Amino acid sequence: MPRFPPGKLPMSFMNKIIEKYLKPNLKLESGRKVIFGPHTGQDVAVIDMGDLYLITKSDPVTFTSDSIGSYVVNINANDIVTSGATPMGFQAAILLPENKTDEIMVDKIFSDIRKACDEYGITITGGHTEITIGLDRPIISGTMWGEVKKEELITTFGGKPGDALILTKGIAIEGAYIISKEKESDLIQNNIDLQLIKNCQNLLNSPGISIVKEAQLVHRNFTVHAMHDPTEGGFAQGLVEMAQNSNCGAIIDYDAIPLISGTEEFCKLYGLDPFGLIASGALLMAVPKEEVGKIIQYLEKNNILAVEIGILTKNPGKFSVKYDTGEIKPLKYSPIDEITRIF
Repeated sequence: MPRFPPGKLPMSFMNKIIEKYLKPNLKLESGRKVIFGPHTGQDVAVIDMGDLYLITKSDPVTFTSDSIGSYVVNINANDIVTSGATPMGFQAAILLPENKTDEIMVDKIFSDIRKACDEYGITITGGHTEITIGLDRPIISGTMWGEVKKEELITTFGGKPGDALILTKGIAIEGAYIISKEKESDLIQNNIDLQLIKNCQNLLNSPGISIVKEAQLVHRNFTVHAMHDPTEGGFAQGLVEMAQNSNCGAIIDYDAIPLISGTEEFCKLYGLDPFGLIASGALLMAVPKEEVGKIIQYLEKNNILAVEIGILTKNPGKFSVKYDTGEIKPLKYSPIDEITRIF
């Protein structure tokens, strides 16, 4: 039987697994109700707690081990805020490599977790730590929870035909960062500018992989129908997930998509598609057309780049890219991230 490659499981297969094994018992014993359970492209669970919704999320860091403590807090907080919720609690399962773990490594991981949680006012509520056989680097799986008023919940199911699509910062912040860290010597040997490499190694901090600020700014001040943070599978997969969940298609403008400096150079060297490269740090939003100018202007006043990149359409399953020549082609997308090809 064929084996799956690294990365996300194929969407069609994952949907079968969810249908077969993971459909939640919507009525909990406590009388609470699961509003949203497992679903591809919907990164949080939503539980009715009476006056508020409880939002829960789990996400690991596996591709890189540098700054992994800060990394895992940020990627989980990103999904919480795209639901409109405020992150409140965090815990992690920390798996450490045998024969490589020392006090310095452990202290750095926990220090980074503490610092990132303090930045967002998140309480550390527990977790698990062990040294694990067979690992060559630390792996952390984080779980985060938050709360949102019921009328303020946002999901990937809320997009509407005609909605404008807005993207913040650019692509692919996370992908360019990972390549610059994991392939530094190879990049230098291939005459990639050293300063460009060093700049990309700072992308976790500037512009950063957190989308907490922009998601909260937009959610608190404007009408937003859907939010999503593209991660594995890159911008293209994230767009398709949000459009499919909203029962829409999409047309995007190729030349409107901002590329983070380094993305184009690295992708050209390794033959990668930047649209399919892991993209944490970018926020994708579907908003009413009349809100676009105000949202972009407001984010720019807060020093966040935001651009209109396309629209949702009334053609479910049809995802297209428009080029400056006027030519329109199908969007290429896959749950298997381009980053897996460099390892």
